[in-house]
Parts: sequence; structure tokens; C-alpha cells
Amino acid sequence: MHDIDFTFASPPQSPGIHGDPSSALLEVLDPEQNSNFVDHYLNIPFDLSGVKINIISNANLTGANNFLPFCIQTIFLATANSLRGIPAPLRDRMEVVEVPGYGPEEKEAIAIAHLLPKQAERHGLSAVKGTAGTAKLELTDGALRKLVTGYTREAGVRGLERRLAAVCRAVALQVAEEGGGKESAEVRVVGEKEVEDILGVSFVTAII
Repeated sequence: MHDIDFTFASPPQSPGIHGDPSSALLEVLDPEQNSNFVDHYLNIPFDLSGVKINIISNANLTGANNFLPFCIQTIFLATANSLRGIPAPLRDRMEVVEVPGYGPEEKEAIAIAHLLPKQAERHGLSAVKGTAGTAKLELTDGALRKLVTGYTREAGVRGLERRLAAVCRAVALQVAEEGGGKESAEVRVVGEKEVEDILGVSFVTAII
């Protein structure tokens, strides 16, 4: 179950058309009930006694399915960015595995190697040393550090990728407004000032 904390974002008194996932999971974990758990979609009873739920915070579960078929017990794996959104009765029945998020240096390395080239290509640009004939985008070290520390506060890199996409859109718009001439193929250097002009004042205060 991915991002289980968002599953319970709605107030419990108004679960809506999706039902009440918290009550369903509690029923699965209740030893007095889970031996006769009924899946209302399939209308088939299951014996889920001995089920164990592991919740992995900020984890990359790539390849997790490779080991699930070899488990003796039935195990539910869930990811969450925060434990605050999970109801306390359900959280008490979970085994929590804390996985640290990326540090600033790791985020910068991921941005340089993967995120920036991908977003540049999506916006008709290319990173420096990229495709000939296309506008090239160069993000200075200071600008990248400002993006990481001043505009994102999550453990992962999804927010960082959104900010990089916004920078690429702004540069692509500038290139389009210039008409795509010879000057458009020049390297566009984005520094700290340009980042703030595009994204506004940073909203994260670094803790020293």
C-alpha cells in the first residue's frame, strides 16, 4: 500500500465512496475477527489469522514483490511519508520501520544525474553537453543548492523535480519568445537570482 498516510486524509466520519480503509485494516489485524475476514469485492472469506503489517517510512519498494511469494506469513507492506496521518489504533498494530530520507548532497547528485536532464528534455531543452541545436540549460551549483534547501522540505525528490520543471518551463518560454533563432541555442545559465525570480522567495528556512 503506497502512501498509506494519504489514504486516511479524509475525516473518519465521512469516508465517502471509497469506504473506511482504517476500519477494514483494523478488521484484518483483529485476532478476534481476521480468521473469518470477508472480502466484499470478491465476496469470499479469508483466514488472515497471523497476518502482520509492516509500514516502511520513505522507502523505495522496488523489487519488493520478488520476496513476497517466499514469505510464510501473509504480510502487508505500506509506505508513508508521515505517521501523523495514520489513526492511532491502526498505528499501534503496525511494526514501523524508519527509513531515512535523502540528504541535501544526495538530492543534488540525483538532480544532476537524473532529474534535470529529464525535465530539460521534456521542455525542449538539454542539459549542458546535450543535443546539438537545442537550447542548453546550465544550473549553477548555488542555484541547485538553493532549490534543494530553500524550496523543498520532503525526504524524497518529487518536490525537487517539480521545482526543476518550473525552472525549465521558464527557460523554454524565454527561448520561444526569442523565436528559436541562433541565439536560442546558446547556453542559458540559471543562478540563484534567476531561481528566485522564477519561483519567488524561498519558503524553507535552513537550520544550521
